[in-house]
Amino acid sequence: MLRRKAVLAVALLGGAGLHGGANAALVTFSDQTTFLTATGATPATGLLPNVGAVPPASGIVGSVTFSSVAPSGTLFIGAGGVVPGDDWYVPLAGNDIAISGSENLDAVFAGPVYSFGFVFAEPDTTMPSWGGSPVDSTFTVTLRNGATFVDSFAFNAPDDVISFVGAWSDTAFDRVEIRENVDNIDDEYFGAFFTGTTPVPVPAAAWLLGSALLGLVGISRRRRV
Repeated sequence: MLRRKAVLAVALLGGAGLHGGANAALVTFSDQTTFLTATGATPATGLLPNVGAVPPASGIVGSVTFSSVAPSGTLFIGAGGVVPGDDWYVPLAGNDIAISGSENLDAVFAGPVYSFGFVFAEPDTTMPSWGGSPVDSTFTVTLRNGATFVDSFAFNAPDDVISFVGAWSDTAFDRVEIRENVDNIDDEYFGAFFTGTTPVPVPAAAWLLGSALLGLVGISRRRRV
């Protein structure tokens, strides 16, 4: 019975997952609508503009400053006339962030936030002709407040679809580091970013999951008595 309760709680999260970092509670999201409803986040960049290559590897869009990180190469915000049709990846709405190297991206926000998310695409069979060799890449995302570590999580987006990656923390952060775990030029693309400043937006289902896990701990303790 208790196992069914815990499974039900996970199902109710609707594209969200509850994690526990060393310093913070973290809820991650793979569904944009669920994320926006649960966190109250709003667009931080809007659809990305067509700026092109951004020297010296950093650029500001809305309330976010982007930069690529070694061993990455040039950071592009929009294709800037480099490719036919002036769009790195047509299925992704608006322009895209592309990096001529490993997709290691830093995003620094104008102030502390409790949630952030972004639209993302990892082409495989839909890789454009100017893209690299498709690789099933995993990424690690680290949340920081200045230099202070807040939490981290990993994601592996499905190929050839427009995906969403989001997170809410109970501890404020002002930057995220997105790191590709395979050093490969395989051209994933980033779309619009969102941020939220609401400190306690965790979905009710997450609390239900927490209650279920606490119940498991309680029963386990009672059985050991």
